Amino acid sequence: MMDSADTEHSLIKNNVINNGASVEITLRPEVILHLSDHFTRERVNGRNENFQVYGALMGKQSGRFIEVTRSFPLTTVKMHSLFPNYDYLMDTMKSFGSIYKDEIFVGWYVITGLNYFNELDHQMHNVSMIVNENPIILRFNPFDNLMRVLPIEFYESNPAMTEFVLLSYSILYQKNEMICIAHVSEQAVEKSNLPANNTLTRLNSQLSAIRLLMIRQKLVIDYLQAVASGTFPINHSILRKISAHINSLLSVKMEYIENDLYANEDDKNLLLSVQAMAKLSLETSSGLFNVKNLNCSDGFLQLANDVHAECNRLCAEAQSTNRKRKMVEIFDDMSNKICSVADMASSEKYNYYRK
Repeated sequence: MMDSADTEHSLIKNNVINNGASVEITLRPEVILHLSDHFTRERVNGRNENFQVYGALMGKQSGRFIEVTRSFPLTTVKMHSLFPNYDYLMDTMKSFGSIYKDEIFVGWYVITGLNYFNELDHQMHNVSMIVNENPIILRFNPFDNLMRVLPIEFYESNPAMTEFVLLSYSILYQKNEMICIAHVSEQAVEKSNLPANNTLTRLNSQLSAIRLLMIRQKLVIDYLQAVASGTFPINHSILRKISAHINSLLSVKMEYIENDLYANEDDKNLLLSVQAMAKLSLETSSGLFNVKNLNCSDGFLQLANDVHAECNRLCAEAQSTNRKRKMVEIFDDMSNKICSVADMASSEKYNYYRK
C-alpha cells in the first residue's frame, strides 16, 4: 500500500474521464438522507476532513438504466487503513434480499473530503467487483466548495484499465418520500433555530398546505367556469381527472377531519396560553408583577394599577432630559408590559370559559 498521499494522487489523478458513460442513473432522496446521516454520525464522533467512510448501494437495473433506491454503511476507516468486510456485505445483502426481492447490489459509495480516487477506493472497488462485475461509484464530498446542486458524483469503471467514468444522474422521488424529506428539513430548521416551537412550526406548515390547497381549488373552479362559458375548449382528459379527484374526496369520512380540526384548535389555544404564561413569568421575574398581585383576590385591579404606575414612570423617563435610554427603547418597554397584561387576561378568560 502507498505511504504517501502524493503517490496515491499520482496513481489516479489522470484516470477520471468525462465521456463514454454506458449507463443512466436515477437516485432516490432516501439515499441522500442516509449519506447525510452517515456523514453526520462520523463528524459527531470527532473525525476530521481526512476520514473516508464506505457503504453499499442497492437498487434496480434494467439494461443500461440503474435506479439507486437504498444504501447501508460498510466500513469506517482512516487514511491508509482499509479492509472491506466482505462477509458483512454478503450478510447484509441477504437481509435486504429477503425484504426487497427485486433489488440488487449495484455499487458502492464513499464519503470523503478528497476530490480524487485513492488506493483505498481501488481496494473497495475490487471487493465490490466480486459481487457485481461493473459496480457504479457514488462519491459524496460534503466539503466541496463548488457551486452545485448536490456534492454528489457518480462514476463507473473500466475493468480492463481501471478508469473511472463520470456519469450523469437525476433525482427520482415519490410523494411519500417527499413527506420524509419535508419532515427532515423541518427538524433541521427547528434545531438551527432553538426558540422555534414544534407546535407552532407544525401549525404553520399545515396552514401553508391549506392555503396551497385553496389556491389549487380556485384554479380548478376557474377552469371549469371558463370551460362552461366557452372561453376554454373542452378537454375530456382533464375533466375525467377532476371528476376522479372529486369522487375520491367523497369517500373521506368527515368525522376524521373534524377530529383533526378540533385537535389543531386545542393545540392553537394551548400554544397561545403557554405564550401568555411565558410572557407573564418573564415580567414577574423583572419586578412589574409580584407574587402578592398574583395571589390576592383583586389581582387584576392591582395589576392594572401597577401597569398604570409603570407607564407613568416610563412617560416621566421619556420626558426627562437626563434619560439614559433611547426613546424607542422606553416605548418598546411600555408596549411589552401592556401586552403582557393583555395576554395574561386573555389566557385567564380562555381558561375560565374552558372550565
